[in-house]
Amino acid sequence: MELTFGQRLKQLRKDSELSSTVLAQRLKITLPYLSQIEADLAIPSEPLARSIAAYFDVDAEELVFLARRVTKKLDEIKQKYPNVSAPYFRRLGKEK
Repeated sequence: MELTFGQRLKQLRKDSELSSTVLAQRLKITLPYLSQIEADLAIPSEPLARSIAAYFDVDAEELVFLARRVTKKLDEIKQKYPNVSAPYFRRLGKEK
């Protein structure tokens, strides 16, 4: 089972032994907003997802993909072709 954005963020935060308060300050967001994101009650913007990825030094495309609500079919494609789906969707985004 793949984690949601909120679950992944909470995992990254806990693995880094950061409190919610400290992480919110470092990301320059409010503690209530961070709590909403971790509880999957709010979805971060793409720039915020990229900032979080940079902060934790993880793949930005993974977090951006998790931050968006995609159809089940797209999620299945991502699971089946993990090494090609991120570059493909990134290229699609540039074609707009």
